[in-house]
Amino acid sequence: MVVIGTVYHLTCHRQIQASITETKANIEKMEKNLSEEKMTNSVKETQIELKASINGNSDWTGMMHLGKNGQTAHDNDGFIDVEGGLERTENVDPASNAPTYSASDIKGSKKKVIKMGFVDTLLMGFSALHNGAKVLNTEEAAGNLSVLNGIRVISMWWIILGHTFDIIPPYLDDPRYATTELFSSFWFSAVMYFSVSVDTFFFLSGLLLVYNTLKHLKKSNGRMNWALFYLHRFIRITPAYMICIAVFSTLIVHFNEGPGQIELFESSARICRERWWTNLLYINNLYPFPGSLGEQCVGWSWYLANDMQFFVISPVIIYLLYRYSKLGIGLIVALCLGSFGITAYLATYYGVSLGVSPPYNNNTVVVYGNAAADVIYMKPYCRIPPYLVGMVFGYIFYRLNGQPFKMNKWVNVIMWIAAVGAGLAIIYGPFRSDGEPLPQYAAVMYTTLSRAGFAVAVGWVTFSCVVGYGGPVNSFLSWSFWTPLSRINFCAYLLHTNLIYTFYSSAKSQYHFTYLMMASTVISNTVLSYAAAFILAIGVEGPVMGLEKALLGRRVGGKKKLER
Repeated sequence: MVVIGTVYHLTCHRQIQASITETKANIEKMEKNLSEEKMTNSVKETQIELKASINGNSDWTGMMHLGKNGQTAHDNDGFIDVEGGLERTENVDPASNAPTYSASDIKGSKKKVIKMGFVDTLLMGFSALHNGAKVLNTEEAAGNLSVLNGIRVISMWWIILGHTFDIIPPYLDDPRYATTELFSSFWFSAVMYFSVSVDTFFFLSGLLLVYNTLKHLKKSNGRMNWALFYLHRFIRITPAYMICIAVFSTLIVHFNEGPGQIELFESSARICRERWWTNLLYINNLYPFPGSLGEQCVGWSWYLANDMQFFVISPVIIYLLYRYSKLGIGLIVALCLGSFGITAYLATYYGVSLGVSPPYNNNTVVVYGNAAADVIYMKPYCRIPPYLVGMVFGYIFYRLNGQPFKMNKWVNVIMWIAAVGAGLAIIYGPFRSDGEPLPQYAAVMYTTLSRAGFAVAVGWVTFSCVVGYGGPVNSFLSWSFWTPLSRINFCAYLLHTNLIYTFYSSAKSQYHFTYLMMASTVISNTVLSYAAAFILAIGVEGPVMGLEKALLGRRVGGKKKLER
């Protein structure tokens, strides 16, 4: 279909568009002609009525008789000249020789435009050239929060950096030296705690969802097709996601030559064959409960499950924010506090500490071996605070509605210092030069509050940039360079770990750790991830969105737009 769509784009698209444009012009001409004809008839009827009132009822009756029988009626004074009566039956106007049109002609032409538009939209959705041009276009629609593009892409780069280091230890010839060298480095904390970048994704999802949905509700006077709301989300994410799972569980093993390829990918394929349906239903982070991060089909997909689960409950919050804003904010605060309580309880009960893969350290039964990952890290009731923080900022931006916002210079400076300081504290605060873990109470507080705190810090950066107080940071994050990359960021997230595993497992000998080797690996993983993401975007994501637009877009807005 991609080939067919591309060929159609190169050969037929312009002709179809020209035909649509010509038909639309004819529709306007027909509507204008019909309107003028109705106006002319109305004027003639008025003239007859006036003449009848002047000449008396007998003249009026005669004229009406003549008009009804299609005969010629003349006024001796030259005041009225009616040919053929009041009801036109010819196809050509005798005065202007212009063809006349009926409402059925116009309706037929509109149906023709709709059909041609449907076919054009459908086939263009499969065009690799069309989809590629949309991805590479650096222009932003009016009202978009362009600063979010830079934040989104940089967060993805951070995730690739973290996974590049996180996955490599089993493939090193000196893993003990590498881990000792790295974990004793203060600066390596930025890599070690890269997972807060996922909280940035949650923050952005909540912000954009509330901001865009509230704008739609305002424009539509509170009306919303919630069935399409859910359907669009499912269609937007699922096809590319399922393709990723299919590749990871079937094809990717054939791209490797290393000695560990069978053990690594066959075990993953087995899990996917057994539990693929949990990914399709976006419950893979909950089933089987309590679950294991290492026993999931496509382990990094826990994020997608959480994001979808947050999305499912979002209409309640959005509706309250739209109708009863105080209740909406109150519900958000209550959910945050509830999440904090659950996380603190679990962190205390399982004795969660900070570090790489911290074990259970109390007398509870060790089932999966990693409390931080299995019981807390991938669970929606522990990860929702950043999403809720994003929803609050989305509501704030909706209320601002692009209006000027004045802020004291020193307030802005103080808030920037606080935001940057909080972000750095969350990343570098847990570091201990002696390698000892933090005290239990500190670990519990960090596990409970750090993710929401990081989201608030990112929220301030976003807010300051949007209202015009971001300075060079805003210019950098709003740079048009980020726009194409942000459009394929989701596909990059789906594919990057596949590529990292493939790269590492293909080696026939172990790697020797050096900083230069790791730097080149990070760069190559980033470039290859976005290159593969571009292919997935134009080959799967773009066609699916084009198909949705052709099938659902016409039903939602296409026909009404033509008839206006």
